[in-house]
Amino acid sequence: CAAVCHREGGWTCQGEPRLCRCAAFHTGLDCELCVVYVDEAAAIASRDGTSWETALDDVQAAADVAAGLGAGCEVWVAAGTYGVHAGSRADSLVLPPGVALYGGFGGHEQVRSERHPALQPSILDGRDPGGGPGVYHVVVGSEDSRLDGFTVTGGEADGGGADDQGGGYWNGSMSGTVAGCLFQDNHAAGAGGALYSGVGSITVLDSTFLGNTAENGGAIYINRLTGAPTISSCLIQGNSASQNGAGAFLLGGGVVADTVFAENVATGRGGGVEVQGFVDLLRCSFRANRARDGAGVNQATGAVLLSACVLAENIASAAGGGFRATAGLGVSRLESCLLWGNRAQAGAGLWVDRSAPEIVNCTIADNAASGCGGGLRLLGLASPLVQNCIFWGNLGAPQAQICADPAATPTVTFCDVDGGYAGTGNSNATPLFVGGGDYRLQPGSPCIDAGLGDSHTPDTDLAGLARNDAGLAGTNGGQGSPAYVDLGAYEHWP
Repeated sequence: CAAVCHREGGWTCQGEPRLCRCAAFHTGLDCELCVVYVDEAAAIASRDGTSWETALDDVQAAADVAAGLGAGCEVWVAAGTYGVHAGSRADSLVLPPGVALYGGFGGHEQVRSERHPALQPSILDGRDPGGGPGVYHVVVGSEDSRLDGFTVTGGEADGGGADDQGGGYWNGSMSGTVAGCLFQDNHAAGAGGALYSGVGSITVLDSTFLGNTAENGGAIYINRLTGAPTISSCLIQGNSASQNGAGAFLLGGGVVADTVFAENVATGRGGGVEVQGFVDLLRCSFRANRARDGAGVNQATGAVLLSACVLAENIASAAGGGFRATAGLGVSRLESCLLWGNRAQAGAGLWVDRSAPEIVNCTIADNAASGCGGGLRLLGLASPLVQNCIFWGNLGAPQAQICADPAATPTVTFCDVDGGYAGTGNSNATPLFVGGGDYRLQPGSPCIDAGLGDSHTPDTDLAGLARNDAGLAGTNGGQGSPAYVDLGAYEHWP
């Protein structure tokens, strides 16, 4: 038996007769998984965490056991509510380095894929059972840790120093992962009501943020000076900031992809996102967010790339309903984006001040400003490149589509502008949108194959289709290479 069991993995000789079996805390077809089990609801007399039948009832204890078992050991947590407040507001669930915690189990699963976090929530609760204020941080991250499939609630970071950051999850300078989690009703007096991350490279995947509050970064605050944080496939909705960045405050850099920002409210800037650095926003949706300035996205410093994003029905009480850009250290770029139904006092679609962003192959339609620039407002020495865009049906006075200060020097070419606009290749022709909120082009639209193909042209449109339809939709009326480029966010393919 000993000879047979002498191999890689969690095998050991057990029982009579002596047989090769999985060692304690190991499971799987080849005993390859190291797992510590937690189930607070089970009536268990002897708890050692080696199985569901002997599961521990304390998540922190299980995490510490897993850390002692070595790298790669996991903690599986059954549905239930696990209070973090154990008598002190400084209490937290502290994730050991290299340990992964998975929630959403029913207490019987043999493989991780059988869990259902939405139906079987494992709740980490930071509230005080005695009715007092909650803990400063429900969870504290660490290097290479993973929190996956949990509901995190009740954090109240209103202390001093770092204790006013990250009510739900606080991460200092580590590189960890948060996935498949729900952060709801957490608060920070300073930054990051639900989640705060410092200089590490945190990854946030497939998670939902609802009803969190903070001064800055109502849901998320990332202060990235090194590393490359990533937010992907998340829903960030109904969060608020008493200053800036109700959905997210991104300082430094990083990538946000395939994420929805909806109904977030900031008293100051950035109802959806406040950017102070260099950030890529890819295939994101910003809808019905509110702020004084930059209700959808506000770029305060640095530069932002918005690629294949939709900014719709955002409301700014002052400037920039969809997007607001001020003088930064780099060149912001909007490509293959759709901005519709946004409202503001000025620059309902876009508001640009003293900067030179590239706005290429975007559709800016049906936005409304009470002042100038329902589509685009340019202030001071703003000098954007605007190419292959459609400005149509925007409202504002005295100029509805593009309103520029005398000192502004925009380059507007190959654009279809309602009412016309001077520039090479520009037109004033009804674009023939499909209609009913669908801003794709109908067959026969004058915007088909009317663009300029050059180094500024994005490879794909808002729907992910190639920009060059090889003449399948009509005769090329534009110029350059790639040829057959349409105007606006969508490429028409027959």
